[in-house]
Amino acid sequence: MLCSAAKNVGSALEDLMEVEILATALKLQCQLGDLEFINSILTLSSISYKLDQYYARDNLVPVGSPPTPLCSWLRRFYSVLLAKFTLYWYSVLRSGAINPADVQEAVSKENPDIVSQIEDFVSTNEGTNVSLFFDAYLQDFAYLGHSYVPPGAAEMYVKSSVAIPCIFTMPPAESNTLPMSEYAVIMRAVNSLLSLDASIMPREIIALHEVQLQKTFLVLKVELRIYMAVAVVDESGEQTENAHIRDFICKLCDCIQMIDLTRSLQAWA
Repeated sequence: MLCSAAKNVGSALEDLMEVEILATALKLQCQLGDLEFINSILTLSSISYKLDQYYARDNLVPVGSPPTPLCSWLRRFYSVLLAKFTLYWYSVLRSGAINPADVQEAVSKENPDIVSQIEDFVSTNEGTNVSLFFDAYLQDFAYLGHSYVPPGAAEMYVKSSVAIPCIFTMPPAESNTLPMSEYAVIMRAVNSLLSLDASIMPREIIALHEVQLQKTFLVLKVELRIYMAVAVVDESGEQTENAHIRDFICKLCDCIQMIDLTRSLQAWA
């Protein structure tokens, strides 16, 4: 009877820990969406610690018992969130590193390795550039410190490089700068996507061919405040319907929006 009671207590503690990890992971998802650097780091550390605690609970379950399906899924959830953090803050991490090669090595070990996938795509498609933009205007709090949100941007309604800065470019560019001529084209597309629900399927990808720039830009809304632009050298405009590029964009968004992760949860639920 005592053993049975202990087993029930152990099961309850497992459930409580899983719920706690899930709640913390959802909190992190919100922090990443708002580009909260320090808070995201602290929450990542908290989730990692809780997961390690869960796997080390020798006093709760028999030694060698496999983790529950939910716990395995939570670890995958954490891995995706870590990859998103790396993607959104890659430029800052890379520029601040003493040895950028160390950052590259760490990035390549992530699963999913979002940054490495983008890097491989750009390197195998000559003349292609992938950029991410953050809508700093959608702020429900005053600017409080270092972030991609510059002082005063919370009160601005002007959609400019101040209000919607570029936070990631591949190939890497100094200070994530893009030529103003290209930025202007991308912002035209972004402005038409501002009110769009990023979760709507099929995804709305705006394709703009600029004859003077000899480039085609494919722009879409990835999350509430995140936009992606893929620019490709294109003299004739034939790349606007390039299936290879569009497939890459959709695959990347499936990962960032955690669609594949959600499907895996539904599979065994």
